[in-house]
Amino acid sequence: MPSIQLVMDTNERVLGLGDDTAEAARQRALAEAAAAEAETNAAFAEEFSGPAYATQAAGEAATTEGQFFRVPIGTTPETYTRYQRTSGGSIEAAPLITSAEATSAIGSNRDPNTYATQSVVLGNNAGAGFAASTEAGLQNTKGLVVIGDGAVSDGSYNHDFSIFIGNDSGRYATGGYCTVALGLRTGQDLTTGQYNTFIGTDAGKDTTTGGDNVFVGAKSGLVNTSGYSNTCLGTSSGIALTTGADNVMVGTQAGQSITAGTRNIALGTLALGAATTASNNVAIGYWALRLSTSGSNVAIGSQAMGVATTATQNTCIGDQSGSGLTSATRNVSVGYQALWSDQTGQSSVAVGWGAGRSATGGSLTAVGDSAGYALTSGTFNTFVGRSSGAGVTTGGQNTALGDGAFGGAGGVNNGTAVGFQALSAATASSNTGVGWRAGWSVTSGGGNTALGDSAGDAVTTGANNTAIGHTSDNAATGSNQTALGFGATTTKSNQVVIGNSSVEETVIRGITKSTVYLVASLPAASTAGAGARAFVSDADSVGAGNTAVGGGSFNVPVYSDGSVWRIG
Repeated sequence: MPSIQLVMDTNERVLGLGDDTAEAARQRALAEAAAAEAETNAAFAEEFSGPAYATQAAGEAATTEGQFFRVPIGTTPETYTRYQRTSGGSIEAAPLITSAEATSAIGSNRDPNTYATQSVVLGNNAGAGFAASTEAGLQNTKGLVVIGDGAVSDGSYNHDFSIFIGNDSGRYATGGYCTVALGLRTGQDLTTGQYNTFIGTDAGKDTTTGGDNVFVGAKSGLVNTSGYSNTCLGTSSGIALTTGADNVMVGTQAGQSITAGTRNIALGTLALGAATTASNNVAIGYWALRLSTSGSNVAIGSQAMGVATTATQNTCIGDQSGSGLTSATRNVSVGYQALWSDQTGQSSVAVGWGAGRSATGGSLTAVGDSAGYALTSGTFNTFVGRSSGAGVTTGGQNTALGDGAFGGAGGVNNGTAVGFQALSAATASSNTGVGWRAGWSVTSGGGNTALGDSAGDAVTTGANNTAIGHTSDNAATGSNQTALGFGATTTKSNQVVIGNSSVEETVIRGITKSTVYLVASLPAASTAGAGARAFVSDADSVGAGNTAVGGGSFNVPVYSDGSVWRIG
C-alpha cells in the first residue's frame, strides 16, 4: 500500500496530499515559483516606489528628503500613489501600478480612476479625464493610448480605441470614437465627433461634433467645429474651416479661408485661398483660384484663374490659364496663358498655347497654338489652327480655319478664311477666302471672295472681286472683277472672265441678258456664235423661229443660229 504524504513548501506550509514523491515535488515547485514571483513584485515595488504607508502624512514622517514612499489608493489592493520626500513635505511622483485592467499609467496625477482598461497612459495629468464607457454592455473605456502632459485631462472622455499623443492633446475631450490625435492641443475639444485623425500642432483643435476628418499639418483644420468628411494636408490648410464638409485641401494654406464651403478640392500652396462659403470648386496648382470667392470653377495649373474673384462656371487648365478672369462666366481655357487677359468675357473656348491670350470680349472659340492671340475686344470670332486669327484685334464675327488664316487682320469684321494662310494679310472686312493661300495678298481691299487653291492671291487693295477656281485671279487693285474657272484672270475693273485662254467654246444655256439691244445694233450672228442669246427692245414677235426684224415695242429674247438672230 503506497504511503500518504503531506506536500509542504520550504516554509513547512501544507500544500496538499500526495501519493508519491513525484507529485509532492511538482506541487512544491509550483508553490515556490508563485511565492518567488510575489516576493519579486513586492521587492520591485519596494525598490521603485518605496515602502507603503497608510497616509501621505505617515510617509512624510517616516522618510527623509529624496526618498520615495507609496500610499494605497482607496481599498483596491496593489494600487498606490507614489510620492517623493522633499524638504517641505512630499510631491506626487510617477507611480508604478494602476488598478485598471491591463493598463499601464506613468506620470504624476495620471489616470487616478479605474475607468480605462487595456490602455497606455503616460504624462502628468494624462488620462485624468477618463470616464466610464457609454457603450452598451461596457463598464470601462478601453483601448486608449494617451501620452503627454495634460492629455485627456479635463474632460470626461468615455469613448474607445483612440490615441492622443502630445501635451494637452484631447485635453477637454468628452468623446470621439476611434480618434487619432498626434501633436500639441490636437483634438482637445472633441465631444461626439468620430473617426477623426489630427496630426500636427493645433490640428483639429476646436473640432467638437465633426467626424471623419483628416487634418494633417500645424493648425490644419484649427477652428473646425462640426465640419465633417474633410481632408486637409499642409500647414494651415483648411485653417478657417468651421462647418464645411467633403472638402479636400492639400498644401500650405490651401483653402485657408473656407468656412462653410462644401465639395471643394484645393491642391497647392494658397490654392482656393480666399473662398469662404463657395462650393464645387477644383483648384490644383500654386495660387490656383487664389482670390476666388465663387463656386463651380475648375482651375488646374500654376496661377490658373489666379485673380478670379466672382467668376463662376469656368474651366481653366494650364500654367496661368484664365489667370485674368475676374467676374467672367462659362469659359473654357486649356493651355499656357490661354484666355490670359480676359476679365469679364463670357462663353469663350480657348485651347492651345496663348490661345485668346489678350481677349476680353467673350464668345470666342480659339483652338490652336496662338489662335486669336492678339484679339482684344472682338466678339463672336472662331479661330481654329496654329496662329489662326492671330492678327485680329478688335474685329468680330470672323471665322478662320487653318494655319495662319487671318494672320494679320487687325480690326476686320465678318470675314471667313479657310485654309493654310488664307487671307493671311487681310486688314479689311467682309472678305471670304477658302483654299490654300486663297486671297493670300489681300490687305486693305474688302468684300472679296476667293475660292480655290491660290484663288485671288494677287489682289491687294482691290475690292468686291470674285475669283473662283484653282489659281483664278483678279487684278491687284481692280474692283468688281469676276474670274470663273481654272486660271481665269481678269485684268481690269468691272470685268468678267470665264475660263482661261485655252478655252475654245463657251456654252450658255437658257435666256442670258447682259445688254438690251436694238435689232440694228445686234452684233453679227456669226460673230456672236450659234447659241448666243440676247434681248432686243424693238423686235416684232411674229412667232418663234422667225428672223428678228425691227418694229416692236417690248423686249424680245433672240438667239443666234450662227447666221441670223431668231426670235425665241
